[in-house]
Amino acid sequence: MNQNPIKLAYILAIIGLICAGIIAIVHEITIPIIEEQLWLEKQQNFETFFEDVTRFEEVQINEEAYKSLTTIYHLYDRNDMNIGDVYELKTKGYGGDIQLLVAYDTQTQTLLQLSYIGSFNETPGFGSRVKEDEFLSQIRHRFVEEVEINTLTGATITSTAIKDAVEEANSYFLNQESKK
Repeated sequence: MNQNPIKLAYILAIIGLICAGIIAIVHEITIPIIEEQLWLEKQQNFETFFEDVTRFEEVQINEEAYKSLTTIYHLYDRNDMNIGDVYELKTKGYGGDIQLLVAYDTQTQTLLQLSYIGSFNETPGFGSRVKEDEFLSQIRHRFVEEVEINTLTGATITSTAIKDAVEEANSYFLNQESKK
């Protein structure tokens, strides 16, 4: 039992490197699969928001004033009429990053729906309450300029992050609509 500690350290380092290599390989293999699943989830949401959607145009947003807004999808029906826009937002909640889609009816200037996509790691019973009707009813089916979001007690960080992101998206939407 009198083994050389340096030899044990080398063995442990080799095992650590092998494990790190395996983790890196698995990570590289799963990234495209995860991205494809997220893309399918977005497309399903598009169809849920707007039944008649047949195609969309993706516009990347890189404006400093709109940090949460990453992408806008202009959705079109079979007659090639714009039936609405979906804004993709990314914000930081208590449990990590939160990705969401916000659907706008461009004809009525109504915020139709909000949907969370990807992983959602907020605390069950607290931060996860932003997925419940108590919170979402403040947002869904409202004229954009009339949306007022109250944060949730016990879920202040998460609900404030969502509130700020949606308000930022609403501001961008109204700004774009005023330019038309």
